[in-house]
Amino acid sequence: MPEILGAKLMFTEEQKERLKQWSNVYGWSAEECTQAAEKDETLRRLLDVEMGTKGMPDEALAIREQITRIEVCHYHCKSSVERILQMVGEMRPSAALGCGDIEPHLADELRGIIAEAAAWVDGRTQDAGFLADVLGERTPAKQWLTACLCKTLAKQLERVQGDEPLPQPHWPTG
Repeated sequence: MPEILGAKLMFTEEQKERLKQWSNVYGWSAEECTQAAEKDETLRRLLDVEMGTKGMPDEALAIREQITRIEVCHYHCKSSVERILQMVGEMRPSAALGCGDIEPHLADELRGIIAEAAAWVDGRTQDAGFLADVLGERTPAKQWLTACLCKTLAKQLERVQGDEPLPQPHWPTG
């Protein structure tokens, strides 16, 4: 957890370095990612889980690397998101595609996937649809990875969806 000095949150250098993995969402500088974390409780909770989980499997870290490359403007974003969810379910990393042109109906399709993924993270498997089977047993690493994916997509879709709130998991609660 970042330290609070006065009214400002202070992040360690290691925390700032970890926050840079959100650069495709918040901006390309460490400062932009840190400023985002100051304002965003979900981002801080995800950072806390990451910092507190020294035993995160290498496969989870490799999948997280693929999540950092997701961009909603890519023509194949939906299939990449589905592929990443399959990676999480199998805990077996592989490649996902990068940036390109956005499909007109992509935001609505991804909204449904995010809602089901967030439900799975929160333990509402009955609301997770087919993702309950794709993701399989809920483990801390899988929950963290899926929450990272939900947060990444929700933040990127914010630009496309405007004021309409996007689903995000409430895990970990705290």
